[in-house]
This record gives sequence, C-alpha cells and structure tokens, in this order.
Amino acid sequence: MSGKTKFASLLPYLESSSPLPRLVVSLRSSDPKELEGMSNPFILVDDSSAVGRLLQASFVTDAGAELKRVSLFVQRSQYRLPKDPLVPLTNKDIISLWQAGFQALLEDPGRSGLLLLSALTDEQTYLVPFRPLFLCKKKTVYFEPPCPHCGLPLEQCEDDELLRASGLSSFSSTLTRYLYCPSCHKKGQTTSFYLYDKENETSPLVMDRNELILEFSSLLDKPLNSTPFPCTNCDQKGVCFGSEGKATSRIAIFSFYPFFMLPFESATMHALDFLALVSGANQDEIVDTMNLSPNHARVARLQEVSERIQGELPYLFSKEQRFLELLYLKIVFLKQLITWLDQLPLNEMQPFFSFSLDNFWVNLPEIQGPLPMFWNFVVKPHGIMVAPQPEKPSIIALQYTNKSHFMGLVWFYVLLCNKEQGMKQILEQLKGLLSNSSPITPEKFIDFVKTKGLSDFSPENLFWKPSAHQVSKTHYPYWKACLQTCWKILRSAFAEPQQAPSPLLWISEIESLEKQIKEALLKATPSAEQQVPEKVTALDQEIAGILARIAEKWRSQIPQQAPPDAIHEGKEAIEAVSPLEAEPSIEMQAPPLEETIIISPQASQDTEAPLQQKATAEKPVTEEPEIPETVIFTTQRTPAATTVPHKPVQSTSSHRESETPPSNREDKEFEQTLSLLDQELGGMVDQPPQPSTQEPGPKAPEEKEEAEEEIPETIIIRPDKD
Repeated sequence: MSGKTKFASLLPYLESSSPLPRLVVSLRSSDPKELEGMSNPFILVDDSSAVGRLLQASFVTDAGAELKRVSLFVQRSQYRLPKDPLVPLTNKDIISLWQAGFQALLEDPGRSGLLLLSALTDEQTYLVPFRPLFLCKKKTVYFEPPCPHCGLPLEQCEDDELLRASGLSSFSSTLTRYLYCPSCHKKGQTTSFYLYDKENETSPLVMDRNELILEFSSLLDKPLNSTPFPCTNCDQKGVCFGSEGKATSRIAIFSFYPFFMLPFESATMHALDFLALVSGANQDEIVDTMNLSPNHARVARLQEVSERIQGELPYLFSKEQRFLELLYLKIVFLKQLITWLDQLPLNEMQPFFSFSLDNFWVNLPEIQGPLPMFWNFVVKPHGIMVAPQPEKPSIIALQYTNKSHFMGLVWFYVLLCNKEQGMKQILEQLKGLLSNSSPITPEKFIDFVKTKGLSDFSPENLFWKPSAHQVSKTHYPYWKACLQTCWKILRSAFAEPQQAPSPLLWISEIESLEKQIKEALLKATPSAEQQVPEKVTALDQEIAGILARIAEKWRSQIPQQAPPDAIHEGKEAIEAVSPLEAEPSIEMQAPPLEETIIISPQASQDTEAPLQQKATAEKPVTEEPEIPETVIFTTQRTPAATTVPHKPVQSTSSHRESETPPSNREDKEFEQTLSLLDQELGGMVDQPPQPSTQEPGPKAPEEKEEAEEEIPETIIIRPDKD
C-alpha cells in the first residue's frame, strides 16, 4: 500500500440496532459485575501467537439466533517479540507479514475457512486495518476512542518526522506505536501521545491506556458531532468518572491501536486435542495433559466432540487393525499440515519467529456419507502461524529456524507423543543424533533405533497409552518407513537455506506411504468383531465366538494347502528381512481368503422339515438333542454361482410335530438362535444366491437321494470385504 493508510470501522458489524446479521464477540460472563473484575472479558480461543490472539464470536440474526460461530484472529496491542538492536523488527515488517498471510489464505478461502467481509479489503484486495475499539462492560456497547480534547477520532501516528521532533520512537524503524489526534496537531495545540503501556517512556507528552480512559471525563459535557461517545448520555457516568472512579474497570480494550483482523469459520477442535483424541485419550486426560483450565474454550469444544462420539462411529476398522488405521489418519493429518506450511508465509531469515502447532485446528464436519467421524477431518490454520522464539535456545542446535526443522519435529510429535512420553523426552534422544553438522543417514537412523532397542521410538507410541497395546510385527515395515521419512525431513533442516527442499517435495513420498497403509487396511482380514453385530444376545455372541475360533483354526492351516513354491518363496522373504528392515509392501501380506459358511435358515419352515425327517429316520431321538443345522467352513474358492439350492419337499405340519418331541425344546431354541445369527450375518456379507422359483421336475431315485443331502442356503463371508 502507498500513501496514507486507509482504516475501516468494525462498529457497523457490532451494533445491535442493525437489521442485518451482526457480529457478537463472546464474553466470559453475562454479569456486568463479574466482567468489571476481568482485565480481559473476551473469550480467548488461543493466545499463543506472537502477533495476534484468537477470540470466540458468532454472527446472529436481529432476533439473537446464532447463524454461524466464528473465530476472530485479532492483532495484538502488544507483540510477544523480543527487542534486539542487531536484528531490528519494525511495524512495517508486521504489516507486511499480515498482508502476505492474508493473501495466502485468500487463494483458497473455502479450504481455510476465511470469511470475507466488505470492510476487510480495499479495491486492490489489500487487508485494511480497523480503527481502535473499546468496550463498555456495563452496557455492552462498543466505541472508538475519541480525542479527550476535541472529541474527534484518535489515529495511529505514522509520521516519523513528527515523532522524532517530539523525542519519541519512530514508527517505521521500531515496534512502538502511538495514538494521537491529528486535528489538534494541525491547530498547533499541544499534542498528547498515547501508549498501551508506557513501560520506560518518560516523556510528559506520553500517557498510557488508563490515563486516556480517565481523560474521557472532559467530554461528558461537550456535544460531539462526529464521534459517538456512549458515556455522554449514560446514567452511570457519575459512577464511572466520579469519586468511585470505575471507568478503568468498566471499559475494556478490544484493541488499543488500529488492528488487522481475520475472521474464520470456527473449527471443531484444536489440532493437539484432536491428535490426542484420535489416539485414544478421553476428555479428562486431554484437559490434564494440555494444562487447560475447565473454563477454556477448547474444553467446551472438546466436550461437544466427546458427546458426538457417543452417537457416531469414530473409527472404520476393528481394534485388530486400529494401529494401521491410526497410522493412516496421522499420515493424512501430516500431509494436510505440510500443504499449509508451504502455502503460509514466514521469512526464513526472521529470527524471532518460529512455527507452532497451536495455530492449527481441525474441522470435523457432520457425517453426510459412509465414512466415520475421524475419517472426515480437515486441518486448517486460524490466523498467521507466528509464534515467539523461546528465550532459551532449543537443545537441537540450529543456526536458524526453518520449515524443514518444524516439519521434522512435528512428525516425531504426531507419531511418538502420548500420555506416557512427551516431546522433551524425544528431543533428548534426538539431541545426540543431531549434534554434528551432518546428521546420520536415514538408514543408520533406523539401525540406531533397532540396535538400541529404544522404547521411545517403538510403534506402540502411536497410541495414547502405549503400555496397553502390542503392535503386530507385520506392521513394523510401515512404521519403519514413517520413521525414515521423519528423519529425512528433519535432517534436511541442516542443509544450506538455498538447498533446503520445499515442503511440497515431500508430498509425493507422504502420499506413497498413505497409499500403502490404506491398501493394507483394505486387504486386512476381518475379525470376529467385524463379523458379528454389536447388538446381539449373549447366546448369539457365544455361537459367533465358536464359529470365529473354528475359522481361525482353519485359516491357520491354509499355507499348508498353498503351492510348495509359493510357500518356499514366502518363507525365504520373511527370513531374509527383519520387520524393521523391510520396506512396506502390500505383496508381503497374505492374500485375502474366502470362507464359506453354510447354515440352514431356521426361519423357513419349508427347509426345516426335510432335515428333521432325515435325522429321525437315521437315528432315534435321545436325551442329547441333535442340531439339525450343518456348518461347513472351507478354504476352497468356489464361485457362489455354482451353488444352486434345490427346493425341499414340502411336509405337513402334523408330520413335523410328530417328528419333534416336547423334550427337544432346548433344541428348538438353539435352532432359532442360529436362525437369528444367520439373518444378522446375512446383512453383513454378500447375499446368497436365491433358489429357483420353478418347481423341480421328477428325478431318478439316485438324484432324489442326493437332493435330500444338499443344504438349502449358502452364505459367503469374504475377509477382504468391510
């Protein structure tokens, strides 16, 4: 931007008299007396950024109904940046940072969730700052601070010559900002300058925020024609500016100086909370680990998500495949994060800025398709990703903080941090490996982890409670590949700035990992948990358990039926490569097998009678009831179309009653249970071929004998189906 800065007003969006949807900034209490004791009455969603803070708000109708919850990233009145004369950071740098950050988000506002307001930009789509804004807590009225002498709006002084002539710090070469009245200055009157906090200022021309508020008393009896000042006609002005002096406790400062603001469609939850939740943590554990106060805005959002989990399916696969599913979800999270990291600006040579996960949030849209809740997340930034550099240097000695450094550490955080170990413990392990100017290769890093047997890098750390899990060694190749990628990204931080790879260069490698893990999930053999519905009776569960154990027994014998050459080749491949040395390959996994479960459907009386007749004819009824159903498990790949059931011979009900004595009541209950199990399982697998509607023709005696021995229905359960 060139020329004099253009400013906008946020008041039209905040006024309650407007018939249009208005902006309501959330307050920590609805009681004015409670708000008086709060220096900051606004609900902070996040306070970690060096240049801004995230506030909770919403757009409401003229009747007060909420239309959309939003998060406002508002420029700070005081930056969290150290002052260093050797590497000066100025107000011009901060302005450039906001403009660049806004332009990056403006490229795809739908993905970022950025909400565009007409007052937000000028004709050239530059971000426009809003005028300073104060709030009367007693009346919940916003106003722009007027000059205590003439009542005209106060402005930010950007005239370096005027500031130097007054013995004050320059606007262009420092981070110091002043408010003043340009109208009073033009008239030749003594000009006062106002700072949020005077700190070490000793000039008699400078006043702080509280002194400015008290000076408003001079405007109580003056008619104001240009700047609306709510205190002039207020019935509480005697209390605020009289002997009780409550003005400083009743007037809050939304922003003392002109401020940039980025409104975002509010995300569901914080990124760090999401990572803990998807790893298996509950709400109380997250609040305790993140050191959140019970009234924090993140806690309320976490509670909302926890309630959603009670009514929605969060995961897609069974617990047996939870490791691969969780690894897949975290790889997707990292891919989205790196994509944003490449897009968001942050000059590598600005030594006081660092990257932070605190600026990222996760949106969990309401489920509209077949995927569960955790498979619909979207990572997005809220604001400009700028965190203050820590006062103490990192234990990892780097000459500068760059994107590769941040990416590598984030990978280790996402994969290894949990309830039982934090990032500090991981950094201690990495310290020795990064102590040299040229860190070890990815291959040697894996050898180091394997040789040392470090539990800090074990795959169980992917879960929130690692000690409660044991990861199958068949999953080790995928874990090893992820660790190698972590190390390669972090190692690239030691390259020269001109040689450091762009974050997007890692996307192809990440997508390859994502594809392999996803294919492994889709080809995973379903467990008994997947085969049996949750809402079944205890007897159904017991029967299903027996069937599952029989299936597992038969499945364990499958390799013995494979061709000898295939067995020999698979054995050599497994023996030649250890789990941590093998590259992830879908070919290493056993091919999906089919099971054929044949159960006589007891719901059909037509198919029940012939079996009972045959059983009675061959063997008399004893005290031990016979089970008329036949359950057959086979490993042969027989097409379903080849199984053509024949319609059984009809029998009269009186004949069936004579064949089923009263002593077989338990047998009947067991048959009904199997029928129910048949129906339940039938909804989870491919539908069996339907019997022909045509009556069978006459048959020879031999054919009739064979027909009576056939089973009327076939259910095929494929392990490679969800």
